Formats: sequence, structure tokens, C-alpha cells
Amino acid sequence: VWTCGDGRYGKLGHGNDKLQLTLKLVSILEGSRPVRMSMVASGCHHNVALTSGGQVFTWGRAKFGSLGVTESSVVCSIYGESDIFTEDRFVPIQVSRSSVETGECFGGAQPLMIAAGGSHTVVVMKKSSPWVWGKGRSGQLGLGNRDNFYAPQSLPAQAFQGTQVLAAHCGYWNTIFLTGEKMWTCGYNGSHVLGHSMNTNFGLEPTCIEQIRFNNRRIIGAAVGVSHTV
Repeated sequence: VWTCGDGRYGKLGHGNDKLQLTLKLVSILEGSRPVRMSMVASGCHHNVALTSGGQVFTWGRAKFGSLGVTESSVVCSIYGESDIFTEDRFVPIQVSRSSVETGECFGGAQPLMIAAGGSHTVVVMKKSSPWVWGKGRSGQLGLGNRDNFYAPQSLPAQAFQGTQVLAAHCGYWNTIFLTGEKMWTCGYNGSHVLGHSMNTNFGLEPTCIEQIRFNNRRIIGAAVGVSHTV
């Protein structure tokens, strides 16, 4: 992974917050060995990378829990509201979530792809439900609430009627999930970006867009901006 540009919050992964004028190699290690990457994604001020071995690394701004790492976190009060302060990460750090049942990262599931929104992150698994974390104020995590989550959370299988999620795409405040022939959206619905006829401001759980809206054709990909969807 090579990065350049604005280094604020450590999002370039070089151990500092300086402006980087030219592309520079990011050191991502497993022990003392370099790690081979298969995919990277960038949010507003954070990044997520997936290794060929299925490990997930994040770095950059940790606000709202976008990195999925809770070490060095403290509870603080801002304007009378309690929140969790997590340190920004200036170099990549591996994300892990132990399952009580298996003791393995992400419950033993194998990551397939990653996506990053404004301040939230999604990891799609090969044979299980996606895992999400970060800012959830607009419902973009699809967990049925508007909470921020600082550690990875697994979406329930029933969220997609038992079908397998194959891909995910994140906008600034919303998320698209693809399950074969169907498309599901959640998050902020400003400008009707979620693609539903509902008039609510927020979709707190993934909602399937009726296939008739696509003339019953198969969906093979999607993209989402700040206020529009393709």
C-alpha cells in the first residue's frame, strides 16, 4: 500500500500527520514480515485494508469508532454527553474481535471484501453476515439503532432474510449491501438516496429495494455518493 497527500489524523499510515508530496510505501507488518494486501478502502479520514490471508487492518482517525479498535480508549464527557475517546492510529493496526463461541477473529468467518464510509466500516464475509463498526448516528450500520460502535458487530442473518451478502458499498452516511439479485440500503435518506418510496429520514435496518424498480434485472454492482446512488 502506497499513500500520499494530507496526513492529518495519521491517515497516510506513515507514523506522523505530515503532508506527503509523493507516494510512499506504508509499512504493514505481521510480526516482522510484510503483509500482502488484496484490497484497500478509504473513508473520510480513515482507511481499511484486507490482507490476502483475511486479516483486516485500519488506521487514521478513530473518532466514532471508525477503526474498530478499542485499545487505549477512555470514556469522557463532552457537553454533558458521555462518549468514548479512542486514539487516532498513525500506523496500521489489526482489527480483531474474539467470539465467545470460537475464540477467533470475526467469529472465525473469512473476510471477502471491505468498504469504508465517512466514519464507518463494513467487512463482508464469505459464508456469514457482514461485520460493521463506527459511526451509526444515521443508521448506516444497519443494526436497528443510531448508536456508534467502537468494536466490530455482526449483523443478524435475518437482516437479509437469510440470504448471503456478497458485496457492500459505503457512502458518507449510508450503506448498500448486495445479495445476489437484490440490493439493500440503510442510513441517512436525504435526497431519497436509499432508493425507497418511504419518507423517513433514516433507515436503521437494511431494507430491500423492490426488484420491479430494476425491471426485474439482476444487479451486479452499485456505488453511492454523499447524496446519490448508482
